[in-house]
Amino acid sequence: SFAIMRVGRISDMGKLSAASNHNARAPGSAVPNADPALSSSNPLAGSTGKALLDTVRARIDACRARGERVRSNSVIALEVVMTVSPEWFAGIDASERANLPDWAVFQKRAEAWVRKQFGDKNLLQFAAHYDESTPHIHALVFPETADGRMSAKELAGGPAKMRDLQSSFAAAVADLGLQRGVEKSKAKHQSVKKFYAQL
Repeated sequence: SFAIMRVGRISDMGKLSAASNHNARAPGSAVPNADPALSSSNPLAGSTGKALLDTVRARIDACRARGERVRSNSVIALEVVMTVSPEWFAGIDASERANLPDWAVFQKRAEAWVRKQFGDKNLLQFAAHYDESTPHIHALVFPETADGRMSAKELAGGPAKMRDLQSSFAAAVADLGLQRGVEKSKAKHQSVKKFYAQL
């Protein structure tokens, strides 16, 4: 079984709001492939809705106040999706997956990894979804570097950086019987949107 991690980029408030509402299963954010009977078991930490958008606006304003130029198309959030390959849950009823001890450990490790990798103060929202075919985790992250710059590129830009992130994440959960995918394989990397559609 494989540890899987993808990073997407969000460049406007509308898409950030949609991502947050999806993660929170907010009214009006229909998820066709989700089982409503299991949605109540989805844990979520962090701000949602207007509070999350206000937090991001305040963080952007603080960057500008420090003299940083923030373009209108700058990445304002990273969306990190973490999961495992489906065979890890083989033979386990969907209603029981949230109670698996190894999954609970995976979830805690994933949150700790995001906080360490991207900065504790940058974690805006952390949500686990148990109501879809393969349980998975979404984390919304503000792209601020340790020295106070907005730079999605520095945090998660380019193939080499993504390989490093994927290796680091896989190492964080390796003792759960999960391994990293083949590094530098010729398999085409999927966007978060396409990857998520398969979950």
